[in-house]
Amino acid sequence: MAGFDAQYCQGIAKVLEGEDLKMGCYIEHAQTRGVLRERFVAKFVRDATPGGLRVDTGFIRDGRGQPSKQCDLLIHAPCETPPLYRWEDLVVVRLKAAKAAIEVKSKINKGKFKEILGWHQSIERLRGPSSLRPVTFVYGRDGVNFGTFAEYVSKAISENELVCNPGTAQLTNVPTCMVVQDRHYLSVRARGSGNNGWYVYLVDFTRTNKEEQCASIDGMAIGWFLEVYRNVIQERGEGLRPEAVRKWFNGLPIKDQGKTWIKPTGEIKRGNVE
Repeated sequence: MAGFDAQYCQGIAKVLEGEDLKMGCYIEHAQTRGVLRERFVAKFVRDATPGGLRVDTGFIRDGRGQPSKQCDLLIHAPCETPPLYRWEDLVVVRLKAAKAAIEVKSKINKGKFKEILGWHQSIERLRGPSSLRPVTFVYGRDGVNFGTFAEYVSKAISENELVCNPGTAQLTNVPTCMVVQDRHYLSVRARGSGNNGWYVYLVDFTRTNKEEQCASIDGMAIGWFLEVYRNVIQERGEGLRPEAVRKWFNGLPIKDQGKTWIKPTGEIKRGNVE
């Protein structure tokens, strides 16, 4: 992963926060607030999405007609494969047309994390080559603390609800990338092929080593979230190969308390990868 402009991403974080504060002054209805947050996030996802792809909301269907759960943001290629159904910005698309899917949550707690897993698993269970399944992302505005989140991820991998064969496939029980903006943490799962580094990596950006980076801490988690998205959409996930993600993780100027990696067994480790 190449990196990002820290000031630009700090600006994104502040805009999201600002819109949330403005909305909160006048709108108390929880469902409406949730819909607006999806639109806030969609704006920045569209800015990072190349031409030829659309960012809508909707469902994915495989060759048997089995649908996914609804995707808050569904990135698809209508020029390659037109939607099966469209009504304004709601679509139903074939599996081969879907490139990425994003779930947006106002707050990630135990119950919401279970919902996230159910949504992610509905996509992973679609029949077809694994290379065709869209990459799953999660944006959370707020959530549990870093340690608790790591425990959620560990439990999801060890319980293996997707019933994957033991080994690296168990990591597919969780989405590829998840961010919690107000808590400043991020998780990234390696993809593709590689000899080592098959882990889920979690980073708490409040544990930075360098004081001069504190000024841009508001944008660091969002910045890397968008960098992972850009990598998947524009470069077919080349930067998410195990060796590349391990190198990125070990090179981050974060204290050991802010670096967690989870093995395919669900075992939690801290600090740089051995």
